[in-house]
Amino acid sequence: MRNRFAKYCFGFTDVQLSTDLITVSWAIGFIFTLIVGYCLWFYEAKQSDDDLLEPLGADWPAHSDRLLGVTSELLHQKEKFGDQLARRLGRAATAGSVLSRAGGYPDVLRVAVSEAPSLLDDGSIVSLEPALIRDVLQWVPDGGDLAHRLVDRLFGIDDVEVAQTMARKSPDAVLRRLTTNLSAAARGGHDFMDSAWLDAGRRIAAAIDPSTAIDQVSTLSELAAWGRLFDYSTTLGLRLPISHWARALTRSTDDLCGGEKSSLYAYLFVMACIRPKQGCEPLLESTFATLYRGIQGRTLTTRARELLESYLPPLAWWKNWDTGMRLKQGAVNAYVEGQLDASSFFRLTNDRYAMEQLVELAEDTKAGRHYLRQSGIGEH
Repeated sequence: MRNRFAKYCFGFTDVQLSTDLITVSWAIGFIFTLIVGYCLWFYEAKQSDDDLLEPLGADWPAHSDRLLGVTSELLHQKEKFGDQLARRLGRAATAGSVLSRAGGYPDVLRVAVSEAPSLLDDGSIVSLEPALIRDVLQWVPDGGDLAHRLVDRLFGIDDVEVAQTMARKSPDAVLRRLTTNLSAAARGGHDFMDSAWLDAGRRIAAAIDPSTAIDQVSTLSELAAWGRLFDYSTTLGLRLPISHWARALTRSTDDLCGGEKSSLYAYLFVMACIRPKQGCEPLLESTFATLYRGIQGRTLTTRARELLESYLPPLAWWKNWDTGMRLKQGAVNAYVEGQLDASSFFRLTNDRYAMEQLVELAEDTKAGRHYLRQSGIGEH
């Protein structure tokens, strides 16, 4: 009966049925053996990894040299377990304990940092070779708190690639640190030497809208810092309306000493001369007397002299040497061409002789005479 049923349903004979049942049983047993074997292998491998990785716990520094050396050798041999060890190290160790020990194992540090970029958040990062720092910075997320803190930690390393990398990752932090340092240097009367960070900051400043930053300035040293960031370029400075500079100057507390004030004042004065618009009067009124005294006393900085000589209007060849007269002509041209506030013109200087010369220069042109008649300055 069984034979007829099997033959009817499957076309098997009695012998064929027995043979196929044996084959199926063997296949099931083989598959079961594979599954059990894989589970045992995975368990043993896991146990082996845990045993080897145990030193990466709280007491890993005691085993650090041996562990780093073994991991480095495994990575050198392109062993997969070396990569696993380095990544586990990144997850388990603290920033200070890794950076202070792994500098001699750059291959291990690269893998560990790729797993945990926060390992770089320690002051000992400055002890690493600049080339290694450049390599591991690629794993730092853009714009995060870690990038902000690393700007402060790395600021003392004058390396072009490090500075440019951090400028891309955290431009706001780079500008903040630079303006703070430039402002402090200006207050102390010290020159801030050109550096990779200053160059990186200038690239950022040239690419952003500086209006918000200038509108937040509250001291002359901060305003001077932005002048330095723009490298005193009138092209960069005049990307924002001249009134922004005027308002910043008006509200800023004077905390400058030394020659930096003359550099800043020359910069602001020539920008107002280039673009004389209503609202720029404070830039002329607040700077003219200081610049005029500096010219007479030969106390201007080299930067201030270069700015004035480059942008002040030229005079006849036999008196073009007179920078003081060119300064007066620049002021007169700005007030006349821009139809600026006449009362501000009269406040340019307390020096009566200098004021008389300013009026005479205005009277030399038809437009100037018209300006004086409209303003009533000629009656003073």
